[in-house]
Amino acid sequence: MRITGYGRGWQEEKATKPIARLFQIMREPATTATYYFATAFYLMVMVLIIVVIVGP
Repeated sequence: MRITGYGRGWQEEKATKPIARLFQIMREPATTATYYFATAFYLMVMVLIIVVIVGP
């Protein structure tokens, strides 16, 4: 059993399926820079989706 967590305050077993692994990486990025980049990207995508739904 390999444990992930990268010192972010919690741990869980490493996912086996690629899609689950992707979401796991998104939830627990390896570095602070990756975390900030992922957060900024997520917020950008959410704003884009809201703009598309609401319309001009």
